Amino acid sequence: MEIIKKGFTLKYEILDMNMIKVTKKGSNKDFDWNDSITIRTSNVFQDEDEELGFIDKEEIIEFKFPCENLTQVSELNLLFRTLKKAGVVIQVDGFLPRKIENNPILQVTVTDTPLELMQRYHKDMPKKTDTKAS
Repeated sequence: MEIIKKGFTLKYEILDMNMIKVTKKGSNKDFDWNDSITIRTSNVFQDEDEELGFIDKEEIIEFKFPCENLTQVSELNLLFRTLKKAGVVIQVDGFLPRKIENNPILQVTVTDTPLELMQRYHKDMPKKTDTKAS
């Protein structure tokens, strides 16, 4: 998908990654899909019920990062796992959240490219050390 005009953008902050899912390009009789990374996260709300007292409700959202190939998937996978371990908040631009048929999970397709994300968060990656003797 190529954006030909941007009239607006939504900015998201991913504060906590519950799951990082790697998907290889594939197909079945109903769908075709491309290489991608998906980050799942959620917000939990407390609501008061007259009969039960306080109850928790969870709103789950998935951020999908389309990739052009498995190399990009591998690089983003390493980046996101490193950022998660370091507690870094990830800021991304994306489309409006949408509901997928018969699924309570909202999905956002991220418009930042893997290259843009790698450049933006390069400073948060651990530096490789030279292990050769001098």
